[in-house]
Amino acid sequence: AETEEIKISNPVWLRTYGPNWATNNIEDIIECADSGFCMLGTLGNPNDVGYFPDAILLKTDSNGNQLWNRTYGRDDMAYESVHNVIECSNGDFAFVGSQYVLGTDEFHSGWLVRVNSSGFLTYNITYPAARELVGISELSDGNFFICGITPGRDVFIMRTDENGTIKWSLPWELFL
Repeated sequence: AETEEIKISNPVWLRTYGPNWATNNIEDIIECADSGFCMLGTLGNPNDVGYFPDAILLKTDSNGNQLWNRTYGRDDMAYESVHNVIECSNGDFAFVGSQYVLGTDEFHSGWLVRVNSSGFLTYNITYPAARELVGISELSDGNFFICGITPGRDVFIMRTDENGTIKWSLPWELFL
């Protein structure tokens, strides 16, 4: 197949990130309070047997210059998928997705990760009641409202405190 070269006329800036040996994907991007950007994606991990992807969070300044990037996930027979990142009111970042672990009872679990403003891990929590977490919002009290899907593919919603501890959770079918 032929590839077509795309030419962009007069971009404000244009950058590429990541090692060229890896499988990289960006799933979400937000503009941060400091006018920089935070990108959430996955990166093929050479430490995993099948190059299973880990999550990657990349922070830039307003000109696209990389300030830091960090990876999150397990270095074993697991792969992570990610969907949504937010900047918290205190400058931390939180994102949601799922961890899929081969050969364990944890098969698929919803995944919540919170990092500080420099990308260093604050916590990462899996929730087996959710197959996958796809959306997150910070509430005015610092708690999180998170949605996803259950192992049965029903809609799943939960509220956690700022530390990821579940305050309540419900499959959506209870509202029908």
